[in-house]
Amino acid sequence: MNVNFVSKLPYLNTGDFDILLDTWSTINVISKSFVYKDKSRFEIFKEDFEFFTATGVTKGNEYVILIIGNEKVKCYLCNFHYKFNVLLGHEVLKQLKTSWNINEDLIRMGDRYFQLQYLQGSNIEASRKENHSMEVKKTGNSFESPEFPREE
Repeated sequence: MNVNFVSKLPYLNTGDFDILLDTWSTINVISKSFVYKDKSRFEIFKEDFEFFTATGVTKGNEYVILIIGNEKVKCYLCNFHYKFNVLLGHEVLKQLKTSWNINEDLIRMGDRYFQLQYLQGSNIEASRKENHSMEVKKTGNSFESPEFPREE
């Protein structure tokens, strides 16, 4: 059996922001071009940073503080995606007491509710699309993949 992987990136639209929720991320970022488009909305602070992504090392030296609910959220300036202007990582999602009603794709962040949206399939930049195939074979009552063999 071949499994084709299609990215479905969960995000919230708050009117001003398209926020990517990334539970694997340890940092928060905001689009540098979004901030610089209307710098009067933001106070920009200086601090060198470096973090690692799937595409390599990202370095910069600016961040802003967003107020989400009543919480201050430090976001590093980085152009990270064509669609999203904010990425919130695991720790801040916990800090904001974020919960997800999976059946209804409803996100509660603090005392606000948002309908979760997905960027997927044909909406993703063609240059970013990848077809991930994995061979999976049935072995008894379980499945085994050559890339991820079953532990004995």
